[in-house]
Amino acid sequence: MQPRSPFEKRHAALALLKWFDDALPSAKTSSTITKLVREARDRVEALQGTNADKPFFARTVCRLAHALRRAGCIPEAIALIEWAIQRGGEDAYVYTELIQCHVQRGELVCAERLLWVAEERGYARPALYSSLIAGYGRAGKLGHAKAIFTAAESQRLADAHVSTAMIHSYALAGDTESARRTLENAKARGAVNAGVYNAMIAAYLHNRQWAKARQLFEEAKRKTGVDGHTYRLLSRTR
Repeated sequence: MQPRSPFEKRHAALALLKWFDDALPSAKTSSTITKLVREARDRVEALQGTNADKPFFARTVCRLAHALRRAGCIPEAIALIEWAIQRGGEDAYVYTELIQCHVQRGELVCAERLLWVAEERGYARPALYSSLIAGYGRAGKLGHAKAIFTAAESQRLADAHVSTAMIHSYALAGDTESARRTLENAKARGAVNAGVYNAMIAAYLHNRQWAKARQLFEEAKRKTGVDGHTYRLLSRTR
């Protein structure tokens, strides 16, 4: 029997996700993973029914793809999301997950192309930009990271997570001055949280600027707090 009410659909979706999470670890070969994904697709379509519910469909697929990505089955996650998009199940969360899959594989050009598609279709959200900025930062492509950050600013989507990713990228490149400007600009916009401060403190520590790290640590404690990881990092410099 098909679930009808939103509550019944949500309950059925949670049961589907639990089944998938439980079954995925035992799928050891490509053929068994493919079979599992095909069954999951059939179940999602059955839940959706004839009365298409795009948000429900997109979010359920997104969660299944996230489980696959977490398990290292990235090609299968990408194929599942592309299948959903072909059936009209696209939204900001689906594009975010798809971009994160490509970033995790190091396919940054493809991820950037998807970002512009999502932006053009009205699905831009901060997480799309932050994941790509972080990917470019890890790859040592600071210029590309800065370009994506500028695009986020132009869309007024440079939130705390986007600023954190940009600060990390500057830190990896050894440019703590630009990282600090990013922090100050985030503060001016009111888009700062503990994560932004922690990123800047980590940037100073990564570049062995102990005094500046401690000074910012004291400011962060007063304003937003700091996480345990930052406490541990800082304690090693004393």
